[in-house]
Amino acid sequence: MNKHIYVLHEHGAPSHYNALVSLANKNGYKVTMGVFTIRGILAAFYHRRYKSAFISIYTMLTLPFKHDQKIVLGIAPFNKYLPWLCRALQNHELYYHTSFTSWNGSNMAQPTKSEHLKNKWKRFTNNVSQIFAVSNKTKEELITHGYSDGTNISVVNHSYSSIIKATPKYKDNSFIYVGRLVKCKGISELLEIFARHSEATLTIAGSGDLEDIVKSYAERYTNINYIGFINGLNNLIPIYSSHSFLIMNSKRVGSWEELFGISIIESMACGCVPITTDHPGPKEIIIDNLSGFISKEGEIELSINKAIELPNSMYQELRAAAIATGEEYQSDKIASRWRAIL
Repeated sequence: MNKHIYVLHEHGAPSHYNALVSLANKNGYKVTMGVFTIRGILAAFYHRRYKSAFISIYTMLTLPFKHDQKIVLGIAPFNKYLPWLCRALQNHELYYHTSFTSWNGSNMAQPTKSEHLKNKWKRFTNNVSQIFAVSNKTKEELITHGYSDGTNISVVNHSYSSIIKATPKYKDNSFIYVGRLVKCKGISELLEIFARHSEATLTIAGSGDLEDIVKSYAERYTNINYIGFINGLNNLIPIYSSHSFLIMNSKRVGSWEELFGISIIESMACGCVPITTDHPGPKEIIIDNLSGFISKEGEIELSINKAIELPNSMYQELRAAAIATGEEYQSDKIASRWRAIL
């Protein structure tokens, strides 16, 4: 019996497969991860992830000559290379992993007007061994637009692999953002808001195009702190734990929207009460006014004000609900949702 699972992704996102690795380890399977795009392989070389790059190259060169392997494809609709991949991997069991929440063809990461390509995608998604959808919204969209009848879809949320035990914390007005420093994350608006709120602190962890802007605000305002990119959840846990609130001001830009938000579940497990905009991912994780706050785009300052004014007693109730929610996304708890691949 073959006990090897290959994950082939456009860009490489190992943390998205924590739960799959957990399930595989418990059942004696090996998981090999690689990227199938030239751009992804070159990016691995650029970032000096040489082992990852060579594994990807070897995997893509050898898989067409093997048979009956289990392969999970992480590929954005409507990527034009899907037909080529299906031909190259036709002797294997194919599974599809997706977080995309719009399947009407009008707001896609890789839009197309080709009905021929759309039909190729429909044949793939309707006949693939199993679709692993990151959210219920993704599942609903696939069914609504004819990409599945739902019988071959499992909803498998992202997860975190470290064991997190939240410690008691009294409410203060400390907020943290963890993620990419790019326009679609609403960073500039957050900086402007906290520049007006000296009674609260904002800590920013991450890297990206807006790093210089973040640094300039941190130099001018004593309540704004930039701590750079923090590598690994184990290093983030004490930082999350020292803050009362997580802030995520995601903005819809082009085809992009927040499809999940791993920092949300990580920080909730650590005891942060999340404040986010009303994107599909956060809305499936957070219950507004019970385990966090969800705002319309452009109105997140209202929730920040509410958090600042929140009495500690009410904060502790929100915090307890946030912790309970976050704990449900530990990899061992999500792992069983991947079971269809076995």
